[in-house]
Amino acid sequence: MTIRSMAIGEMQMMGFHGRPSAWTNIPSTSGSNAGNQNTAATNQNIRNAGNTIAGALEVLTDRGQNPLQGRSSDSDVATVEVNANRLIASQPPQDTTINVLQTAQAQANHGDRLVSTDRAVDSGVFRFEVEANGRTHAFAINVLDSDNNTSVQQMMARAINNANIGVTASTQQSMVEGERTTTLNLTGQTGAGNGFSVTDTTGGLAAAMGVTTANQQARDARFTINGGEERTSTSNEINIAAGVIATLTGEGEANITFGRYAGNMVGAARELVNALNSALRNTNANDGRGSRRFVEDIHGMNRTFASQLSRVGIEVQNNGALAINEDRLRASAENGSLARLFDDRGFGARVERIANNAQNTNHYANVPAPVNFNNNFFDFGNTSNQWNMVNMFG
Repeated sequence: MTIRSMAIGEMQMMGFHGRPSAWTNIPSTSGSNAGNQNTAATNQNIRNAGNTIAGALEVLTDRGQNPLQGRSSDSDVATVEVNANRLIASQPPQDTTINVLQTAQAQANHGDRLVSTDRAVDSGVFRFEVEANGRTHAFAINVLDSDNNTSVQQMMARAINNANIGVTASTQQSMVEGERTTTLNLTGQTGAGNGFSVTDTTGGLAAAMGVTTANQQARDARFTINGGEERTSTSNEINIAAGVIATLTGEGEANITFGRYAGNMVGAARELVNALNSALRNTNANDGRGSRRFVEDIHGMNRTFASQLSRVGIEVQNNGALAINEDRLRASAENGSLARLFDDRGFGARVERIANNAQNTNHYANVPAPVNFNNNFFDFGNTSNQWNMVNMFG
């Protein structure tokens, strides 16, 4: 129903005077002769603008196209990986300083380099044991007259790997002074508790291959986080927050920071500014009441968030259009303030609402008749009237 709210003159006496003087250069649509509905061309333009704005928002927010990333100040000390699916929204990862005292390493027994076509042992059955993870595992290798060092090493590697005992065996081929050589290498798991031993029980096959002696001992990683107490880990992969894994790569200090890729953010911000400016430039506000609302929605949003936009390098001009300060925009992308602008509580929510309404053409195409200010009455049941009042005095 229609109720008497307040005469416009009474509102002005209370201090409501429409747009502030700083925005007098914004094209006015008040008193326009806009018809009831937009033309098809205007609706298509609004729809296209909504699609472009929505695409830019996908990058500027955390909804998939530009997920949160971690960065390390020194990849020779630590690298970082973020699993977006495991992040906890209420507990975002904080910047972290890691001081690596030593990395975790695995025991390594590097065998002797032997001539591939020779054979270091006679034919027969050779037995040896590998003790790992508190258990002893026995192996038997049947060496034939047709075997050579390469085939014997490959048999030993297959037997150890198939046993799945926490020790990995591999063979390495190389050329030394024109002669092909082969080497058997055994590697355990990282961590001080994951050492292993290799012992011959019948014959001397393991010793003949040179794998009974450790060239590198197993050890734990030692590190501190944010200057706290020293910690240890059997692995170089450590969880520093939900969904965040740092990999220790060397001794020293590394600062781990989090943010979205600055290049993507800057590009998306440019795309958003261009889309909003294009929408203002190409939309005839007098084509229909919906087009008028679309233009006024963008102008109102830009006015409302002018100071926040300026801080990230997006300046609102006197005519309501946007301009970019490149240096400030890139700095805001790198320090995270650009991403914070697009959170769900402020500018991000407003621009997303405009994008959604623009994609749904009916919102800006079939708008009820505006309030008739000449009779000094205001229909609060008319959503268009409510919006017009917000635009006048917002």
